[in-house]
Amino acid sequence: MKPPQPVASCSASIREPAQVVLRDSGIPQTLQGQPRVPGGQLKKPGAIAGAGFVACELASLAREYGCDVLMLEALRRGPFESILGECVSLALRDWLIQHGITFLTGDSARELLCDAKPSNPEPPSDRSLFIEAIGSVPNVEWLHGNGLDLSDGVRVDEHMRVAPWGNVFAAGDIVRYPDPWAAGRLTRMEFWKNAIDTGDLAGRSLASSLGYGSVASRIKYFPSMSTEVLGLRIQIAGNPKTADSMKILCGDLGQLDQGVLVAYLREGEMVGAAYMDKGARLNSAYIKLLKSLRER
Repeated sequence: MKPPQPVASCSASIREPAQVVLRDSGIPQTLQGQPRVPGGQLKKPGAIAGAGFVACELASLAREYGCDVLMLEALRRGPFESILGECVSLALRDWLIQHGITFLTGDSARELLCDAKPSNPEPPSDRSLFIEAIGSVPNVEWLHGNGLDLSDGVRVDEHMRVAPWGNVFAAGDIVRYPDPWAAGRLTRMEFWKNAIDTGDLAGRSLASSLGYGSVASRIKYFPSMSTEVLGLRIQIAGNPKTADSMKILCGDLGQLDQGVLVAYLREGEMVGAAYMDKGARLNSAYIKLLKSLRER
């Protein structure tokens, strides 16, 4: 048995985003959590900064509770645009609007947002709800000064090894590794399945470096996720954000609730898929699409 060599593993939580408050526009300027009222529904208006997965799920929940919801997205035109592209994003924005959500983008959203700290950290109980859901950045500041590439998380190789240290490994939300779905590119995922897969691989690679077990295989992560927004089921697989084109295989973006199946292509080869439906009309077609995507 080989004597243990100096080994360190690193992981980190996600740093909270900067404080954001609303300008004086009839919407409260301070942030406040609002619990559900037992036996009743919330009637107060709520505002959500952001239009990603968490923001859309919260907006959906708030509407279920009876809130009037305002969503503010200053950087993009609709939900999930950086992943699914502009056309699908605009269709999802229309879905939110059809279900009573006010959705502001660009300058209209930016005018309501500023970087100032709230002057009153303890708002009165009659103040409305305001939620930040504007993404996150890796908490890697504590690793500065070690000669690591920390430009977007911790850069690792396909075995989760942190260069240039041969006996240091990282896993989870903070790691940026070679994308198995896009040769020559690096990726960093914040989905829970990614944390499990990279953690498992890092553990096996670490054990192998200590002389236990065979050399671990490279990352074979198959990205997939799903969510539900106002009754619409949204499923995404592969890595659509690396695509250079998209193709609607079934359905109409103007009728998301009737089922829409989209393939994402890069240089003519499928790299991702998305399926939106209020039921399961195209589920069998989506499963077939996933099978071909896995086998690419």
